Amino acid sequence: MNTLLHPQGPEGEAVYWRRRAVIMFVVIAIIAVISLVTGRIRHGAGGAAAAGPTATAVVRTSGAGGSGDEGRCVLDELTLGITAPDGVAAGQAVDLTVELGAGAGAPCSLSLDDHALSVTVNSGTDEYWSTEACTDAAPSGQVAIMDADPVPLTVTWPGTHVDGACADTGEAVAAGTYAVTVGVAGGASATSQLTLS
Repeated sequence: MNTLLHPQGPEGEAVYWRRRAVIMFVVIAIIAVISLVTGRIRHGAGGAAAAGPTATAVVRTSGAGGSGDEGRCVLDELTLGITAPDGVAAGQAVDLTVELGAGAGAPCSLSLDDHALSVTVNSGTDEYWSTEACTDAAPSGQVAIMDADPVPLTVTWPGTHVDGACADTGEAVAAGTYAVTVGVAGGASATSQLTLS
């Protein structure tokens, strides 16, 4: 006789079937509780992951010199720098590197169409070249500054002496030291030196 279907023992068969039913109920209940707990843990982890990016986003809504719009850089908190390569011969094109940074280290966006970036090359009081005269050389568009690391932009001075309309004056650019200045309209400025050989 099959003892699985017909339990044997001192008790009646109905007693063994009731015991089996209780054990099965307990096992099913334990499985249901485990499934419910793990489901809640997974749901909670997914919700925390989805909320992460919005919690870390930083925007600026006010500040002197700024536009006051969310996410836009506060102009008077920007950091500026400009560097020039060494050993460039007089009369040759020079790639000037402008560095834009968020002084407070908070991510922000700067529109160079609204706040023009200007670069000038001077010798004493004589202005040799500028992006205000040669507007095509000026960077434009939106610049995203994500953290304290500055964003590099390249501005190329063709190595010529121009007038206010960006026309070559024909005057030779001599070897020597020149001042290169970068500024943002309504914000900071910085000056460095460029030596031509």
